[in-house]
Amino acid sequence: MGDRKIERMAARVRAKAYGGHCDAYRWLRDHYNRVQAMLSESRPSWRTMAEAIDAAGVVGARGQRLSPNKLREMWGRVTRDVAIAAAEKRFGVAPRKQPRDLPKNWAAQPTVPAVRAEQSPGQGEVVTESSFTRVKREMDAISGRAPMRSR
Repeated sequence: MGDRKIERMAARVRAKAYGGHCDAYRWLRDHYNRVQAMLSESRPSWRTMAEAIDAAGVVGARGQRLSPNKLREMWGRVTRDVAIAAAEKRFGVAPRKQPRDLPKNWAAQPTVPAVRAEQSPGQGEVVTESSFTRVKREMDAISGRAPMRSR
């Protein structure tokens, strides 16, 4: 392929970036910094924003005009996607998504300390202790301090 063909292909790909999204999403994404500054500065209504975007000739899916509610929802998606892209650029990996559909009675499970079973020296019986207790016991042995008594 010649250099001109590759350049034209790259231009077409850039023009249709953010696949699966409409022209309005692309426009909001391309002008994110300016729109964000305008929203934080003057807080215009979504109706005013939709009218201004419509006057600029930007359309939604299937060439439809954007309603204020759809524009607000789309701005939320753009903001989320820009934050994800920034995290990917900064950390090299996308943040993990939380499950979308959780059961109604779902609650985070408390973490239980790991329990380890070991042989007691010379007695042959199994003793169970938490990782914290084991590490504390080993540190006391290394440091030469007498073990602390439980109160």
